[in-house]
Amino acid sequence: MPYPLNNLAYGLRYRLSELTTPVERYELQIAAGDVSICPPKLQHIDKIYDEYDFESQNGKLFISKNIRKYVPSIYERNTLVTARKSTLLSHLDEPGLKSEAFSHFLFQAEVICMEDCIISKPFINTLSKMAGITTTYIHMSCHSCCNYIDNFGELLIAFPKVNGIQWNAYIDKSWIAKVQGHSQLDVLCFSVGNYQFEPFDINEFVTFVKTRRQGFEMRIMVIDNEKKFESYFLELKRILDQQLTPLVNPWFKPSNCTYVVIWFYERPCGWTVS
Repeated sequence: MPYPLNNLAYGLRYRLSELTTPVERYELQIAAGDVSICPPKLQHIDKIYDEYDFESQNGKLFISKNIRKYVPSIYERNTLVTARKSTLLSHLDEPGLKSEAFSHFLFQAEVICMEDCIISKPFINTLSKMAGITTTYIHMSCHSCCNYIDNFGELLIAFPKVNGIQWNAYIDKSWIAKVQGHSQLDVLCFSVGNYQFEPFDINEFVTFVKTRRQGFEMRIMVIDNEKKFESYFLELKRILDQQLTPLVNPWFKPSNCTYVVIWFYERPCGWTVS
């Protein structure tokens, strides 16, 4: 229900318009259900991009529009832009999210990608206030061994509309316990190098996929050219062949079934929960 902001005195609304950022002004217009709430500055969205990226470089914030070259983040005072497909945050921490640049960017994309960010509960809470309403898919990426898995539950609580996660970051053997209690996901994909992987309990994994809601999709790929975990993956395949229903064609996903695909050294194998 729109808040009756128009009942405020004209002078107060005028002053409010002067004090607010472009994002705040636009959100006030939406909350009031009336574009005249912030006279004399009707806040338009000046530009809609498909993809919009933010990257912190040596303490300075740079932006890239539609996968173009990064440039310093400089905006006119009343500029407001947005992205409709995806937003990338690279090498940012929680103070970085409070950069002045974000007062000119309206989070509307369904996909948020976080690459080599310093993830913490304050980071997640700040980001969710900015993007929690529209985000339905999160892509986490870290090229080192930073353990984001400890923040998995906090992410899902802060982003209640998220139903899919792509995870290109370290996963330890405790990930199942940290994900088990969250049922909102339809898709969970792990794609990591062998230096980011820790073998998990196979029986716990079987229980995990069997207790997911119908239609859940689980994908795992570990790039292990040295075959460090070959014996583990052979045992994983043997048990899954016994406990689940193997698919002749792992590329074909049956409808309304829990679906598991694991890449065994460039060869995918698939199963469904019967």
